[in-house]
Amino acid sequence: MINTKPSELEYLSLSQIILSHMVDGFEGSGLNEAQRIVADRVVEGEKHLRELFPIFSRRYLNSKQPDVASFKNNLDYLRFIYKKRTHLVDDVVPYLDTVRRGLIRKYDTLNPSSRSYNSGYCNELMGMPNRIEVAYSSSVRTARMVLFRRKNMERAIRKIAYRRLLYEIEKKKTPKGNKPPIAKRVDIDDFFGIKAVTSREEQARGRLFENIYLNLHKFDLRADSRQEVVETEDGEILLPPGVDDHYVDIKKKRSNIIQLKVHPLHNPNFRLREIDLTDMVNFLVGEMDHVRFSANRENKAKKLLRERRSYQRRFNQLIRRGNQVVELVPKEVDRMRVLFPSLPF
Repeated sequence: MINTKPSELEYLSLSQIILSHMVDGFEGSGLNEAQRIVADRVVEGEKHLRELFPIFSRRYLNSKQPDVASFKNNLDYLRFIYKKRTHLVDDVVPYLDTVRRGLIRKYDTLNPSSRSYNSGYCNELMGMPNRIEVAYSSSVRTARMVLFRRKNMERAIRKIAYRRLLYEIEKKKTPKGNKPPIAKRVDIDDFFGIKAVTSREEQARGRLFENIYLNLHKFDLRADSRQEVVETEDGEILLPPGVDDHYVDIKKKRSNIIQLKVHPLHNPNFRLREIDLTDMVNFLVGEMDHVRFSANRENKAKKLLRERRSYQRRFNQLIRRGNQVVELVPKEVDRMRVLFPSLPF
C-alpha cells in the first residue's frame, strides 16, 4: 500500500498517484490535486516525446522529417513491423531456438496469402488497440526505426487494478505468522517510452547504446541512479547506473534488449521514463511475445473475476477510483496521436 499525503503527490509517478487513490481514496482537495497533477503529467509527457522526436530522428534515422506510421490496433502494427524487417531476419530464423523461431513465424499467420493464415487470431488482434507511433527512414544511419509510445489510459488503469487485486488476494491467503507478500510491480512506471531498433545486435549494444547513454544530458535526461549498478564478485562493473542489459541474461530474462531507466535532467516531474535499444530480430520476437502475454493476462483477469463476486466488486471499485483520478485528462488523449496531436490514430 502507498500511504501518502496530498502535498507529497508531486514526488510520485503517474501510476503511483493512480494507485494511491485506488487504495486510500483521496477526498476533497486531495483528490482535486491528484487529478490536476495526473492531467499535467500526461500533457507534459506527450510534450516531452514531441520534443525528443526531431532529435532522435536527426541523430539515429538521418532524417529531419522521417515517415511516421500509426495504427488502430495490434494487427496493423504487427503486420507493419514485419513488413519492414531486414533480410537478416529471414536468414537467421532457422538458427533461432524453438521458442524464438516460433514467435517469428507467427507473423506468417497474419498474412492472408500465407498457408498458415489464422483469421481468428487476426480478429483477436484487431480488438486490441495500439498507441505506438513508428518513425522510419530509407536513409538509415544508426537505427532502422524509432518507436514513441504513451500507454493507453484505460488499459493502464485496468492493468494497475488487476495487479493490486492479485496482491490483496495473495495477502489474504498468507498464513498467520508468515510475512505478507511484497507489493512489487503493482504500479507501472513507463507511461512514456522510446524504443530504437537497429539491424544487428552488435549495433544496439555498441554504437547506439554508447551514443545515447553517454549523451543523455544532450537530451535533457539523466540515468536513474536508483537502478542498481551490476557488478561481478570481483567488483567489476558490468552495467552502469540506469542500465538493465537483458542481452547479458543477468536476470535470466528472455527479451533481448538494453533498457535505460531515465529521468528529465532538470524537471522533477516524471516524463520520459524508459528508452529501449534492440535489434530487428529480437524486436520482432519481443513484440509478438508481448502481445501474446497481454492477451494471456487479460484472459487470466477475466477468469479470476468470475471466481468470486467479491473479486469483481473490489476490481470494479479499483477501476472506478482509477477513473476518478484521471477525470481531468483530456478525453481525446487515447484517440489522438502524440507526435501529431491534430491527427487521430
